[in-house]
Amino acid sequence: MLARHCHRCHGAAEQNAGLRLDSREAMLEGGKHGAALEPGASETSRFIRRIRHEDSEMRMPPESALAPDEIEKLERW
Repeated sequence: MLARHCHRCHGAAEQNAGLRLDSREAMLEGGKHGAALEPGASETSRFIRRIRHEDSEMRMPPESALAPDEIEKLERW
């Protein structure tokens, strides 16, 4: 899922906002805006808020929201 939706802009070749989403360690380290993940706290995780399109200034992926079942899987992960 992450490879399909995120790695084009946040992978090994390109890191928008200094953020890589191709490893757990990179997600915890974060980028320009801090850590993408907050283990055990999906409701406050920047990553989860952005894929839910809750953050009006930064929606990811910007072109369309993920399917609800994809978001649910990422919240549990």
